[in-house]
Amino acid sequence: MAKNKYSANIQFYIDYSALKIFNKERTIEQIFKKFQSDVLEICKNDYNCDGYGEPLQAE
Repeated sequence: MAKNKYSANIQFYIDYSALKIFNKERTIEQIFKKFQSDVLEICKNDYNCDGYGEPLQAE
């Protein structure tokens, strides 16, 4: 069994920090999915944009 590169306290902090980052990313992704259609509609109507930074083509 390989020894940890860091002390137990530091390894715990690293693992805890990684988990917090993962949870924040997951929360942001869930919020985006929830409001994505609204955001895209606002971009289209108010800014003539596709919601991803590209202008809509003239019809």
